[in-house]
Amino acid sequence: MVVVSKERGRFRELQTIGVSANEDEVERLYREGQLWIREHHAIGDMFERHNQIEYEQTAVRYIFNSIENILPGFLMKNSGLITSRRIKRNKKTNL
Repeated sequence: MVVVSKERGRFRELQTIGVSANEDEVERLYREGQLWIREHHAIGDMFERHNQIEYEQTAVRYIFNSIENILPGFLMKNSGLITSRRIKRNKKTNL
């Protein structure tokens, strides 16, 4: 596991974390590499950032869909009340 940087089209080795053929050990080395990146650079894992963006977009869509589902019923109920009040008020003033 090697942490590299790519700048101006060139790769530069930043840190060697370790080597293993064992799947569990490779996973541990990967996590150790992620930790090293977080501690030494002000950047995060691009996949982690992508997942965060997807999560936020899904949450926003859910909220807007909820509003779209609630709003028509709310408008129908309130527009009926407003219309009823206007009719009653107009009847009283015309008498």
